[in-house]
Amino acid sequence: MNFFDILFPPHCISCQKLTDNSTDFYKYLCPGCLKKIKLNHDNFCPVCHNLTRFGATCMNCKKKTPLTGLIVAANYDNPILKEAIHYFKYRYLKELSLPLSWLLMEKLKDFPFRDKNEWVLLPVPLAKKRLKNRGFNQAELLTENLSKWLGISQSSAIIERTKFRLPQMEIKSYQQRKRNVKNSFRIKKEAHLEKIKGHKIMLVDDVATTGATLSECAKILKPYVKEVWGCVVAK
Repeated sequence: MNFFDILFPPHCISCQKLTDNSTDFYKYLCPGCLKKIKLNHDNFCPVCHNLTRFGATCMNCKKKTPLTGLIVAANYDNPILKEAIHYFKYRYLKELSLPLSWLLMEKLKDFPFRDKNEWVLLPVPLAKKRLKNRGFNQAELLTENLSKWLGISQSSAIIERTKFRLPQMEIKSYQQRKRNVKNSFRIKKEAHLEKIKGHKIMLVDDVATTGATLSECAKILKPYVKEVWGCVVAK
């Protein structure tokens, strides 16, 4: 516990009750409120939204997206989850990466990784301007936690965002969202592609709206890897 926590004891962002200061995991989201965030039991094709196994892209939609599939832990309409993501990204409560990562890990428990050595976790990169303002990339924090808990290697040194654009959630039109992120990513010049060549990729982010951002990332990775999946805390 630090001096600031003694002067201003942390509260749960949802129920406002004082939380357990001895652990960062429940610092801003108490166990009772975390339990109220229900995991998705069904999985859907990221394009047509028909039920599929593990959220794989269905046969009819394989030519419409470079994503092999999309895994969504929970529903963004859950008010507690929505608030937690907002505090995490815009009020800079980095400790919330722990319960949010846990939701993703719970969702990924049944995913058929088989040989974990053939997988690499990649966070969706943040624009340099936004990274400077926020001080951290929320997707990178989620990825680091998942890598540690799942025992899968991760790298944030493969792809980068080349353009500063409006946040996707501020744009309502699907077509405008696609245009907003089009050609916004590239392989880093200094990237060691041997880390991912022939591997399967799991792209990690906090929220997917239409999946356009994940698809753009997948598009530039596809020539080097076997599969590109997306996984997000909420959609």
